[in-house]
Amino acid sequence: QTGGEELPHWAYNVCVASWVERTEHWNKRDASKVKQCCGFVETAYRLLFAYEEHFSYLSTPPNLYTILPSGKTEKTNAPLNPRPQGALVAYGYPQTLSMPDD
Repeated sequence: QTGGEELPHWAYNVCVASWVERTEHWNKRDASKVKQCCGFVETAYRLLFAYEEHFSYLSTPPNLYTILPSGKTEKTNAPLNPRPQGALVAYGYPQTLSMPDD
């Protein structure tokens, strides 16, 4: 009932067994969609900014401002409220910003 996964007795119940069966099904379904091509190796990098409670001293938390690789911006204006384990994860794209002439 657990998709071949051994569970300790304390963790076994109907809900856990059902969850394990669903994730096993998802893994098989998703793995079947992966295509393998000769001569191509992908290296994916992610940037992690763990802001957590580092800005708790600010009276107003900073807002999230997203710049897409195309240069367009998203108006999210989501406040980055300080909280334990609060973080942002993003794909790393090289970008440059130019300072306006004064």
